[in-house]
Amino acid sequence: MWIFVDKYGIKWINMVKNSYKTITDISTNFLLGNYEVKLSKGFRLTLPSPYRDILGNKIILTKGIENNLYIFDIARWEKLLKPVTNRSFLNANVRKFLRYLMSQAFVVNVDKLGRFVVPPALRDVEGIDLGQDTTLILAGLYNWVELWSKDAWNKSLKQASKQVGNLADLLDKLEWP
Repeated sequence: MWIFVDKYGIKWINMVKNSYKTITDISTNFLLGNYEVKLSKGFRLTLPSPYRDILGNKIILTKGIENNLYIFDIARWEKLLKPVTNRSFLNANVRKFLRYLMSQAFVVNVDKLGRFVVPPALRDVEGIDLGQDTTLILAGLYNWVELWSKDAWNKSLKQASKQVGNLADLLDKLEWP
C-alpha cells in the first residue's frame, strides 16, 4: 500500500494492485455534508450511502432541540448520553433533558437500500413538514445527522453564518480535554 499527492493536491491510495482511490473515496468514520431527500409514501426516507455506511442498519431517531430530528448510530447515541445518564436522577435538569430526548427516541431499522420509516410519534414535529414528497435536508454533524425541513435548514444556516465568527471566538475560549 502507498499514498501519494498529485499536482492538484489530491491524496491517492493504492491498497490492492492496480486499484486506486482518492483518500476521500475511502470510508471515514464521521458524518459530513448535506443531502436533499424526499419523504415518500408511508413516511419513508432514504439515507444517502455515505451516511448508510457509517450508521448501519439500526439507527436511533429522536426529536431534536431546534425543530429538527436527530439520527444516531447505537454506539454514538450511547456515548452521547453517557455523561448525562451518569448524573444523579435527583437533578431536575437531568430528568427534564432525558425525558425530552429519550421518551421521543426510537430504534429504527434501515433496509439494505438505506430506507427507513419515520415513527408516528415523530411525524408531527413543529418546523418539519412531513407531507408526502416533501423535500427535506439530512445534514451530517460529525457524530450525528440532523433532519430538517428545507426552509428551516436554510434559515438555520443563514443565522449560523452571521454568528460563526462569534461562535469560533467562544469555542476558542473553552477548555478542551
